[in-house]
Amino acid sequence: MSFNLTTTSNSSTNRHRVNLYDRSSDGTLIQKASLTQNPPHPERTWTFTDLIPGKNYRYEWIEIDSNDQTLQTYASQNFTTLSGGSTKIKLPKEVIADFTPGITSGASSFTMDGATGKDDWRGWDIHLEKIGFGTQFTEENYTYNKDTGILTLTDQLSPFEKLYIEFIPQIVTSAAVAGSSAFTGVRLITASGAILASDFGTNKILVKGATNFINLTLPAINTIPEFLLLHIETGRGSHKSVTITSTTPSAIDWLEGARTKLYMGICESLIIYRYGNEIRVDSSDGNFKTVGEIISDDAVANKVYNKTELNGAILSNQDYARLYYDYVLNLPAEQTISFDNWYITPQRYSLANNIGQFHVPDRMNLFERAVDAAGERYPGYYQPATVGPHIHPYLTGDKPGISDNANDRNVMVPISGESEMAKYTDTNSGAGSGTETKPENYSTRRYVRT
Repeated sequence: MSFNLTTTSNSSTNRHRVNLYDRSSDGTLIQKASLTQNPPHPERTWTFTDLIPGKNYRYEWIEIDSNDQTLQTYASQNFTTLSGGSTKIKLPKEVIADFTPGITSGASSFTMDGATGKDDWRGWDIHLEKIGFGTQFTEENYTYNKDTGILTLTDQLSPFEKLYIEFIPQIVTSAAVAGSSAFTGVRLITASGAILASDFGTNKILVKGATNFINLTLPAINTIPEFLLLHIETGRGSHKSVTITSTTPSAIDWLEGARTKLYMGICESLIIYRYGNEIRVDSSDGNFKTVGEIISDDAVANKVYNKTELNGAILSNQDYARLYYDYVLNLPAEQTISFDNWYITPQRYSLANNIGQFHVPDRMNLFERAVDAAGERYPGYYQPATVGPHIHPYLTGDKPGISDNANDRNVMVPISGESEMAKYTDTNSGAGSGTETKPENYSTRRYVRT
């Protein structure tokens, strides 16, 4: 059976190519065939033969330079041939009155038959959208004859008014184009490497690292098909951290925006896609927005995921990249200290040394205290134990007596036969070792998660 792809006219002066891939059950793509055309690029149909009924395929329409390097991807799609016959697709087109050949303002009828530079719509059923007015309905808003390519509207077009034409895929001799699932296969990654443009819309990336740190590099942004989702899952490998790196600097528009890297822990997931010149996040599950938040957990160490104890340990800023780059480096300067001087105030995070090691705070055996309103006790601020000013009441006098606690004071009253009372005196014992009595503690901000 054959597959026919109709592409719209294009002003590019570079070569165009359509690649056809076999798509296996695990999402692996194997190039089956490739067709290349030199400029100029009118509307044309690309035909591939010898396809197998019931088999999964993928096509991509790209622009290439003189070295066969991809400059941009115009379109790509998964499809399945369901039975014998031929599958035919024509890409959507936006037309503009007084700009698109054959479409003029002040008119309501247009013949799109391929003559004199016009697009050829003959043989295609269409779906019509009028920009600013939404979906247009047959008979109510327009009529269309697919044999002649004549489109007749119920009203005239205004200057530069836009229409969006979608061509319905043709089922020829019972062939069909089937929709694809969220992903069609899983690509297992155990070491640092590249994510491919062809992974978008096809493979889930499953990371089970054989080392502590994995770095995955995204392809050049102009080679990634728009709007196709890429699912990334970090499983239970030996890795502690997975870094997703964009080859286009500051292209990731998420969290604070203009990012080049995203960091993942274990058992987390992320779904990303390309929109224009941006990499965007469709959904996420992990500590992306809560990294650095202090929580309590009674679980044993091997049941704790993406958490580390505040015990002064030395960590690698590669193995704990999200904690270091997204959290520690964004703390105010007074809340961190150099690696070499960390021992002076070990209740704070240290910055990394020249081999990428940093300390987490050592807050073992310390009480937690909220910061003060004046900001003098900032998060990580350490206070030693002190004793504040206090009173020691004691008794003076040389007359015997007995205790009387009737009024909660240990005063002395005279024994029968004695005329004087022992004296009670309140005496300040001094300033103590500080302005207040407190245990050894560190300061933190207290929040409620909403």
